[in-house]
Amino acid sequence: MAKNGIGLQVNPDLAGDDEPAALPSGVFLIGAELPGDRVELFQVNGRVYTVPRRVDPGIAFRYMRSLRRRTNEQAAIADMLYDVLGDAVIDALADEDLSEEEMTAVMKAVEKHVMSVMKRAGLGN
Repeated sequence: MAKNGIGLQVNPDLAGDDEPAALPSGVFLIGAELPGDRVELFQVNGRVYTVPRRVDPGIAFRYMRSLRRRTNEQAAIADMLYDVLGDAVIDALADEDLSEEEMTAVMKAVEKHVMSVMKRAGLGN
């Protein structure tokens, strides 16, 4: 039996958390088969972060609108990241302890993916 600081003994078979933490939608363990509607964005700490293969064109239009209305491009990119990745994935990324360079790479990858929607629609350069 395992003892804690107050003398309580817990059966070791029952003390551990055998259930792995649930991953947010869009995050998979390396080696897992990705659903056909997702594409890999990057890998970190044994996890594969994905984005939808098909990005809602509305996200691209909201991004363009944000760029036009805001003086800060980073704020427009932040809005786009939340639209594409969602709150749960953003929260998971916050726990990954990414470097500034890694964070910038994530932002650029998401932006490039969203902009590819615009290019396919003939709206980009």
